[in-house]
Amino acid sequence: MPIKMELIENGQVIYYVFNDPWTVPELMKLYEQNQVMRDKSPRKIHTLVDLTKARHLPHGTLSARAYSPDGSHPRAGFIVIVGAQTYLRTILDLAFHLLRTDRFRFVNTEEEGWAILQGILRGEAA
Repeated sequence: MPIKMELIENGQVIYYVFNDPWTVPELMKLYEQNQVMRDKSPRKIHTLVDLTKARHLPHGTLSARAYSPDGSHPRAGFIVIVGAQTYLRTILDLAFHLLRTDRFRFVNTEEEGWAILQGILRGEAA
């Protein structure tokens, strides 16, 4: 599967791994599962997206952002994106700007991403 999604960290983080080639319909199916996970959760769920093996965005990706529970659900938390190449980072930055959210971060390594999320999770637990 070009896109893998799983709920981890005791139900507090949705973890995506993208591998080329992937398609928007594949992503939309995962959005449906993501929505169900968030609907069932009593707390915010943050998102970690690994794009280190993704180099392209398929046609329709920007329009799919409108359906993403990661940014629009009432229990959506922070979105941390790992390893986005300059092109992908520019496009995704635009998409997040259009969503009018400042709850996203770009990092170079998964370790940096986990450090950010662990800090957020510790703050929520306090």
